[in-house]
Amino acid sequence: MRFENKKVVIASSGGSIGLRTAGLMAEEGACVALVSLPPEGKVSAQLTDEVACENIVSYTVSDFASEEEMEALSKKILEKIGTVDVIVTALIDKAPEGEWNEISDEDAHKTVRNILTGAETVLKFFLPPMIEKESGHVVIVTSVAGRTNVPGTPWPEALAYAGLGGVIRNGATVFGKNSVTFNGVAVGPVEGMDQPAYITENVSGIWGRKATGDDVANAVMYLSDDLSCWNTGEIVDLNGGFFAL
Repeated sequence: MRFENKKVVIASSGGSIGLRTAGLMAEEGACVALVSLPPEGKVSAQLTDEVACENIVSYTVSDFASEEEMEALSKKILEKIGTVDVIVTALIDKAPEGEWNEISDEDAHKTVRNILTGAETVLKFFLPPMIEKESGHVVIVTSVAGRTNVPGTPWPEALAYAGLGGVIRNGATVFGKNSVTFNGVAVGPVEGMDQPAYITENVSGIWGRKATGDDVANAVMYLSDDLSCWNTGEIVDLNGGFFAL
């Protein structure tokens, strides 16, 4: 199978992207640690109902950006799976609507923390095994709002998602010497995701429908495959042809 014996860590704010990526990778033979935000039991119930695969272990975390919490969880997960071959992050957050001077510093910092700092913290504690064994793939799911202007995007979200693009390019450059690839998938509207109205109302593609969790998961899987090792520092735009219109 395509991901047989691969160890995969998926950090997800919840919704179809993390869930379906975990399911499809597990069906291809991977051992998956799916880390999601609470409520407790919600993800486990979805796994039972929708994935039904014994190769997935579900964990919850209250704050992806908490170094103390992520360090403790990473030790627990690495004790169970031994190493990491693939890291996937799919972190989202909603900032209040408004112009630059209408969004409080507290709300702005929270959004950047949940999206950008959260992804960085996940990498801080799960990337070292890849560096040590000199192989692996990092895939960061970001947003079309980090790739171009989408009307109505609050500036903290534009900042955070664009920042993920910088992490992808920098990571590819820094860790290429360790044979670790860094790539991203920039998504538009996706079914089963709690996305803001500026995405669902202003980003439309050729097909006239939202992407599914499987659409995104298959793009993530391509970038996680050893056969795609020549692809690094890149972002796949998955928006149904929005840029072509």
